[in-house]
Amino acid sequence: MDKEKKNKLKKLAHISNQQAKFTLPTFIDALIKALDAVLSDKEIDFLVKIKTDKLTSSQLKERMGLQDKEFEDIFNGLLHKGIIWSEELEDKTVYYIPPMMLGWFEMSFHDDKITSEKEDFANQLTKYFENFQKFNLPVLRTFINIWIKYRPPMSDIVSIKPEAVGEKTIAIGESLESPDSEVFTPNYVNDIIEKFGDKGKIALSNCLCRQNWKIQGQPCRLDLPLEAHLWLGKVADHVIKYDLGREITKEEAIELINECNKKGGINHVWHNHMDLNEPEISICNCCWDCCASIGNWNRGIMPIRLKTTCLARIPDESKCVGCGTCVQYCPTEAIYLKDGKAEHRENLCIGCGQCQLQCPEGAVELVTNERMVFLPLRKKSKWIKRLES
Repeated sequence: MDKEKKNKLKKLAHISNQQAKFTLPTFIDALIKALDAVLSDKEIDFLVKIKTDKLTSSQLKERMGLQDKEFEDIFNGLLHKGIIWSEELEDKTVYYIPPMMLGWFEMSFHDDKITSEKEDFANQLTKYFENFQKFNLPVLRTFINIWIKYRPPMSDIVSIKPEAVGEKTIAIGESLESPDSEVFTPNYVNDIIEKFGDKGKIALSNCLCRQNWKIQGQPCRLDLPLEAHLWLGKVADHVIKYDLGREITKEEAIELINECNKKGGINHVWHNHMDLNEPEISICNCCWDCCASIGNWNRGIMPIRLKTTCLARIPDESKCVGCGTCVQYCPTEAIYLKDGKAEHRENLCIGCGQCQLQCPEGAVELVTNERMVFLPLRKKSKWIKRLES
């Protein structure tokens, strides 16, 4: 790759980063190589000219200065790759470059098609995140933890309503209400599905994380379904329109979430621009093994700051028989066994509800407790150790 092309790709990465509150470091070569794997030279030039603007198709055509056919070929190609997104406004449709994550990384793996370009992209993306481990050194670790701890949270973690799986929940304190009646603050993933199922659309595509690992010959070891990434509202409209996924009903969405949760899935809720003050656009149903968020934390790649609405508790330890099922399914090692009984670290609990759902004795309860959780950078990867346990 020559210097000019590399600089263009760095510029494109910077443009995409400007579309999200949570940005990705662009100084690692593997990221630039990942972008290069799925973009032609003409597509790169096209995208760089868009900048951070939202433009109509006629505005785009004028800015590009291309002949009709060439413009349409490049434009439609990028739309169907998921690298340009559309948004319907009152009187027009505008197009823009989304964030890399949550954004066109996910769209790049929306289907089962495996090409040499996707294989290269997947390999480079994995190398990109693995490069972070080089900075996991004592002094740098402290700096990285401070940097992430005081940044805005990157996503919500929500559980499925306990009554949907035959369990009980106890609320503590008062729920936080938004001052704006149009802003919806859900405690449970069911509420989000109901909201968009009634007032918008829900789309389904492949999970970025599991598709990425599958392409590299490592299918999900918890056997979660590949087609499990939900898109909501305006982004769902785009996904359906450009064949980046398929429309499903709210009943199908809840059924899918139940299936993922029973196998160890966690419900990550992502918001527009990775800003929790903006509408929800996506629900990632992933496991602590594959996930680019919790999985990368387990691999000692990065710390995470999350918002959660629930907290697990063990109110009566006499119900616990010490089987260790909760330990096996907890994505953050918030639960551990001590003297044959389950103990709980509240500071590591992300409120996903896995311990409550999986406990055969009903010893764990999930309570309402809206809070921020910071998971500091691990000193070393626990990935392989936990898989073999």
